[in-house]
Amino acid sequence: STPNGPVAQGDLDRQIADTSPRIFLHQLHLHGDADATLLYTTFTDEPLGAAEATALRQGVGELTGRRCR
Repeated sequence: STPNGPVAQGDLDRQIADTSPRIFLHQLHLHGDADATLLYTTFTDEPLGAAEATALRQGVGELTGRRCR
């Protein structure tokens, strides 16, 4: 649960797809009460660009209420 209520897997899927359609596999690892790590694989196996990565971190952070890296 977040400050804005529960987050469903579909919410996370939508956030990621809206940020970058190049991601096809992702996994969110929670650390304690405030942090998270988002692991992902792209279709091309190349990392996201800096702007996409920043947008992804911020979007997932806002959705989950956690610091995302």
